[in-house]
Amino acid sequence: MDEAISLEQVEELYRFLQGEVPDGIYYCKAPRLSERKAFTVIWFLQERLRIIPDQYERCCSCGTLYDTRCSGGVRRERYYCDSCF
Repeated sequence: MDEAISLEQVEELYRFLQGEVPDGIYYCKAPRLSERKAFTVIWFLQERLRIIPDQYERCCSCGTLYDTRCSGGVRRERYYCDSCF
């Protein structure tokens, strides 16, 4: 893989998995997963397949995705974005 996947691309996948089809994509039946299930797919792509960098996390309070290299924190083994930390 030559280019790292950006947070914006992961957010787009996250929204797609929840049923929001990006502009310019014509797909008749988008998945409609919950936020937690959508992030479980992303987690699998991070941890098992190593396709998505593992620095992206989902805030356990508000559900926002964020880059742990430059924001957020961990409290009692749970991830929080800057706003909720």
